[in-house]
Amino acid sequence: MNDNKIEKLDQIGFIPLKEHLLLDNQKIKEMKSIYQKEFEYAEFLGPLEFFIANYGLYNTELKDEDIVKALNNIRNNLDKDISFFSSDLEYNLMMTISVSLQINRKITRHELLLVIKYILWSIENRKWIMNDRGYFNWVANFFDLLNKEKKKNFNKEYSKLGEERGISKEQIESLKTGDGKEPLVKDIILSKLDSENFNESNNNEESLWGEGSYIQSIDSKDPEHTKKMKYFEEKPDDRKEYNCKKCNKLIGKHNLYWHEGMCNDCFFDEYNL
Repeated sequence: MNDNKIEKLDQIGFIPLKEHLLLDNQKIKEMKSIYQKEFEYAEFLGPLEFFIANYGLYNTELKDEDIVKALNNIRNNLDKDISFFSSDLEYNLMMTISVSLQINRKITRHELLLVIKYILWSIENRKWIMNDRGYFNWVANFFDLLNKEKKKNFNKEYSKLGEERGISKEQIESLKTGDGKEPLVKDIILSKLDSENFNESNNNEESLWGEGSYIQSIDSKDPEHTKKMKYFEEKPDDRKEYNCKKCNKLIGKHNLYWHEGMCNDCFFDEYNL
């Protein structure tokens, strides 16, 4: 951020969001997610994520579910004045959004809602870590805000999860850092669908790990949990000893566990991927 913007920030007060949002148009309304458009919306996404990372470091009693509740309350009350938001977390989130809208380019209400939805989706994506501060820790690591001890614990947690769930070290590093490595085409498609369909009903209990998603929810108490996670990645040496339930084509355990017993073609056809 340049010096002019820094100086300007000191003089900015809260202005209702609706006064800075452009009107939606049909093209904008057709957007369902900002997945793979993160750079385009970085001037709005970045400040929110950076604030959350810092706030979480100094408020260690907070859990991911607290940020979810706060963001949902903001999303449902975008037109309210700052005085409506009684919690310190919600107040500061609203201030962060207001400042971003005042000093950056103009966006529409729908675009702002997609930015908030993207963060909610990112939080949901860390549920597999089985840590009630999984997102807080991840975003703090992303911005390199963890001290030496917390960084060590963060790395240890991910390494342990990788070993338990059969996830490669390279993939674990990518999950930890968000290093921008180009994912497989199928993973881009499926992540895009997850991000678009996430939380459409505005129900916090609704998970994106539902029927048809690539990463289906598995109960850690499931006796086959460990075995299934070993086949999370599709591997060349996965012996094809099973038949696709639709076309009878031979499939391996990756497809058996993660594609609902269907070959790739049938699975993608089933869910219009």
